[in-house]
Order: sequence, then C-alpha cells, then structure tokens
Amino acid sequence: MEPTLMRHKPFCDIKNLHVSFHGRTVLQKVNLTLSDSGILVLVGSSGSGKTTFLRSLNRLNEHYSGYSGGGKIELKLSGSMQDIHCPDLEVTELRRQVGMVFQTPNVLPVSIAQNINLPLKLVTGLDKAEREGRLIEVLQEVHLWDEVKDRLKENSARLSGGQQQRLCLARVLALKPKVLLLDEPTASLDFKASHKIEDLLIELQDRYQIIAVSHSLRQARKIAGQILVMKEGQIEHLLKKDQFENPEMLQKLLEDIF
Repeated sequence: MEPTLMRHKPFCDIKNLHVSFHGRTVLQKVNLTLSDSGILVLVGSSGSGKTTFLRSLNRLNEHYSGYSGGGKIELKLSGSMQDIHCPDLEVTELRRQVGMVFQTPNVLPVSIAQNINLPLKLVTGLDKAEREGRLIEVLQEVHLWDEVKDRLKENSARLSGGQQQRLCLARVLALKPKVLLLDEPTASLDFKASHKIEDLLIELQDRYQIIAVSHSLRQARKIAGQILVMKEGQIEHLLKKDQFENPEMLQKLLEDIF
C-alpha cells in the first residue's frame, strides 16, 4: 500500500520513482501520495536518498553526472495536478514554480537589491516599478526589509549567514512559486539564525507547500506537519504530527534514523 496522508487534498503523487548515479541506486521504487498537511520534513541517515528525492521534484538530478532514473511525479501547479515530465511543461517554468533553497546560502555576487531584481528581470515580464514593488514585498515576507532597506546597494556578501539565507529565500519567493524545496536550510547557520529561519518557515507554510530536508530531529518536530523517514533509498515511515510527538513513536523514529 502506498504511504498516504489524505486529511487534505493531495499536492504530490509519485509512482515508481527510481534514481541511480553511475549505476549506483539511490532511490528505489518510491510510491507516495502527499497531502497539504503542513511542512513535510525528510529525515534519515546520510546517504538515505533525502536530497536526491528533493531534487527529483524539480528535475535537478538530471544535471548531475551519471544520472539515470524514471517514474511518474505529479505536483499541484497552477491549480491542478501536472506531470512534471510532460513535454508541455518547460523545465525553467517547473523550477520557477518549484523553487529551491540550498544548504549554504548562494547569494549572487551583486547588491542585495540585484539579488532579487536580476531573476525577476530574466524570468518575468515585470517592469521596473513592479520589480521594485515585488522586492519590497518579498523582503518584508522574510522579515529582512527593516534590516536592509538602507543597504540595498551593498554587496550581498556583507550580510550575515542568516540574512543571506533569508535573501536566498526571498529571491525564490519573488518568482511566486507554488512549492518550496529546502535542502537543510539551516545547516550552515548558528543556533539563533536557525531558529529565525524555522519560525519563518512556520509562517510561510500557509502560503506555500514546503518540503524540507533536515538532520535535526528537534527542528523536524518543531516545524513539521508530516515527517517522511527515508532509509536506503526507500520510505520507511510517513508520520503525522500526533504520531511523531508520541514518545514511543519518537523512540522508534530515532532507531530508524540512527
């Protein structure tokens, strides 16, 4: 039976997903239906396939050397379920709608403002005034506007690590995605900055479908509406919030991860 949580409408349906690199299997026979029940957090030991699973959802694996794979993935984009491998859906449009933030902040080597404006100019048809409005909107959304509004022409490298990560998130949000993929978004941040990102994600979950990889069970329990446990390229458990808050289930979860 496929793992499923159907309290709400499904936003992701995966059938027989399998991925290999240079002949080494990373994901095998993944079948999964996900509902919009809050943030989905992927946990599991290193090498269990979490990041590869995440990259499958925006077809980023295809850019890596030695990739081979198959299966069917449908995501709820533009109000309806769409096959992400459909020829009518361009990869660039898929990645606009399924935005991704990585472990280490990857700010562009330009000003804070240009980090938002350049992608907007390249991808959207917004004019200058509309781009400026969008910039303010997303910097406010990630609670960065008050910290940088007088520094917009400064190089983004002068921001702290936590600020840079929020800028990366704002850059993705500026393109109006439907789904956010986060690959250990606090891995390179200190405790205080990590908590700020976690609180922000909890705020954003009502506006975006969020799927995040985490190595922190504390973080997973804090932000997750669902936890997906992966082991050796397969799904071990898909848990609702009341399940992973149960002490016995938590102990079982720890055993499966470690």
